[in-house]
Amino acid sequence: MVGGLVVVRTWRAGQVGLWLASGPEGFRQAVDQNVTLAALGDRLPAASFVMRDLEAGRAGGQPRSSGRLTEVDMAPRSSLDALVIVGDISHLGARDLADVGSETRPAGGTPRTPWDLGALGDEIPVAWSAITVDRDVPPVVLRSIARIIDGGACIAVTDEASRGLLLGSVKQEIDVVPPLSTLLPRIAAATTLRDRFEYLQHVDWYPRAPVILVQGDTAALPLIAELAPALRGLLNARPGWRLAALQLTGDDQEFASALRVALPELEHVGPPDATMEDVAAAVAGASLCIAADAYVVVTTAVYGRAPILLTSPGGRRGEEIVAELDIPAVSAANMHRLGELAERALLTSVDPRILDALATRVDEHFDRVGHHVARAWEKRPDDRDDQAEARVQRLERAYEVVVRQLHEERDHFQHQLRRQEAEVEQARREAEVARTEVAAAKAAPTDRRANRASRWLARLPGRSTRRRSP
Repeated sequence: MVGGLVVVRTWRAGQVGLWLASGPEGFRQAVDQNVTLAALGDRLPAASFVMRDLEAGRAGGQPRSSGRLTEVDMAPRSSLDALVIVGDISHLGARDLADVGSETRPAGGTPRTPWDLGALGDEIPVAWSAITVDRDVPPVVLRSIARIIDGGACIAVTDEASRGLLLGSVKQEIDVVPPLSTLLPRIAAATTLRDRFEYLQHVDWYPRAPVILVQGDTAALPLIAELAPALRGLLNARPGWRLAALQLTGDDQEFASALRVALPELEHVGPPDATMEDVAAAVAGASLCIAADAYVVVTTAVYGRAPILLTSPGGRRGEEIVAELDIPAVSAANMHRLGELAERALLTSVDPRILDALATRVDEHFDRVGHHVARAWEKRPDDRDDQAEARVQRLERAYEVVVRQLHEERDHFQHQLRRQEAEVEQARREAEVARTEVAAAKAAPTDRRANRASRWLARLPGRSTRRRSP
């Protein structure tokens, strides 16, 4: 048994689609993907998973305002037995959501994306797992979101604010699940984090000393004027400590660069393309973590340290999430009190019972998702063997096509290679002939010059061979 669900072992060829709505990059996306795959893989051991992500459009560093489904055909919709959508869906445009929610077909009758929700059919469950909706989403987009997710097999958001935005428009029950980084220690082994931590130090992305780790985004840029001297005060109060910046996305790069200009003591900045394990290792290895990202704040807590929440002007959502989770975090809304807050955080430990309770809530959420997926499978048992056999046959045919193509390409390349070798040999022989002709041409002018010189000398006075008359 995993969580509250008996592990389903009757599946023969179940296929679950996983849609990463937040996009292909970033710490949250990596955590959502890996935690979801591990959790559902434990509950549905015979299932296979195919993934799709969302590419978010950006222009001039502006906040995400629109997105589009990738055109990569990861799996035909007819092969899916269930679809799980996870991540932040608030950056989707109203048009994109309308397209996703209806069977949009261009000329020729082919769906725009193989995972059009309207084309999946009622028998295929769609689980909205750990999704987030921002308060600043326009009403028209919010209505589109509510219309699309309403009727899903289950709906779970990561905070009460998202739930409140959807409650008036979504008829079914909406659960609140903690951020999936709550389960990060299960999928990021301690030995892996130790190795990654040593690597970060080796490449000088992380200091070999007690570390104050800072993470912020563009929303936190107005804080830098007060944050920089406050951090300098923390360093002065703790000789030997070092400062490092964590980068999760492009927004974090802008924050880290601006902080480095204002605070030259910031000598270590993590890579912008850090892996999930790199971020987890950096957070777990820090003596003090000051972060704006809720997933980083939760990660700090699950590794036993009380985080400091960097709250941007006008933004209190992070504080609300932390309060909902009952994590002993402090908010750095007032930078003049950062020293006091740091002392409090360093002296505060995280109660393991709080972390166990959060992990249990996440486990129960995945129990529900796994239950809906398994129940949909059991509703249609008659054609499963036929579908599995057809799927195997399709894979075998595809394999044969690939092997045939490889053989044809090999034969083609071998033919080209032999032809090129013949051309090289012909060119070598022609070059040898040319060298012989050039050597002969260089020697011939020397003989002609010698003959002309002899004839010229013979015509000089006193050099004639004829006898003159007296």
